Amino acid sequence: VEILQPWQEAAVAFIICLLNVALFTFINRKWPIMYDGISVIIQVIEIVLCSLTVVLLFAYFDFKCSLLLTMAAMALVGPCFDVYFGLVKPMMLKLPIIRLTTKPKEV
Repeated sequence: VEILQPWQEAAVAFIICLLNVALFTFINRKWPIMYDGISVIIQVIEIVLCSLTVVLLFAYFDFKCSLLLTMAAMALVGPCFDVYFGLVKPMMLKLPIIRLTTKPKEV
């Protein structure tokens, strides 16, 4: 039985999380009204497919991989994305002290 190493599990989780953020950003820009529903559906489908992948890899290839970290990243990327774009980013844009791109006021 082959086993996926912990650093490989973390790498898979990081890559999937990065791709999810890119996908959710695209969906949020393209269809902002439907973003909430689409993102939840995508998360559920991804988690089910990830679970199925773990079972099939073990059944057909005797390859044991724990993608728990990947599934956790999939489950948390949507809410974290919502918190960032709904709370953190607007708050940062309203605080002129923190903005690094603020032009000095001309007198």
